[in-house]
Amino acid sequence: MLVDDWTPTKISNWCAQQGWQSLLVEGGSHVQASFAAAGLVDEVIWYLAPTLFGGTALPAIQGPTKPQALAFQAPVVTPLGDNLKVQWQRKVVD
Repeated sequence: MLVDDWTPTKISNWCAQQGWQSLLVEGGSHVQASFAAAGLVDEVIWYLAPTLFGGTALPAIQGPTKPQALAFQAPVVTPLGDNLKVQWQRKVVD
């Protein structure tokens, strides 16, 4: 992801300079892939509903950046009626 000279790292640094401690990133698979490739994903939250859609949609994370494996802890699953909230925290690497 690149908007003018804004990159995920520059966006994260700017947010930190503002005193912000967290950033919600919503976007398509390329935006998500750019933040993941920069190592800027600390938490993933998915909401799952018992509904299937057909079509040719892209994966949640796909882009031109080099794939990077990020390790997460076991998920916390919260039922929300018929839906699920699944939340992962990134493992801390010493």
